[in-house]
Amino acid sequence: MTTEFRVRLLEFCLWVLTATAAIVSVLGVVSFLVGGGLLRLKFYLFVAGLLIFGIGSFGIQPERPSRDRKLVTVESESRSRIEEVISRIPPLKSRLIPMSDRISRDVKVLVTGIVLLMVSLTMEVVFDVTPT
Repeated sequence: MTTEFRVRLLEFCLWVLTATAAIVSVLGVVSFLVGGGLLRLKFYLFVAGLLIFGIGSFGIQPERPSRDRKLVTVESESRSRIEEVISRIPPLKSRLIPMSDRISRDVKVLVTGIVLLMVSLTMEVVFDVTPT
């Protein structure tokens, strides 16, 4: 495994974990403010995971020959705020990865949706967060 691939993979993992943590935190606060607790959080995570997974799955579809662009994508040439923060983390701080060399944002969104669904499933299966 080359060093460049490891840096790209590290940036990808940090992006997905940061996005997942932010979504879980926001939905956790909302869930507890409306009085739903962990059960409502699990439901919110499932719905958010499903929506984000859907956006990511449309984003990774190849372009159709009859169209000049994708219908749904989160790709951009500019760095987002989350990417700015991640680039300041020490292993990545000394290495600037061009946007064209990074793993696609559509793939990151897809994987974030899968991770959110896994968190929701873990809450149900492992921690037994189910309606009584």
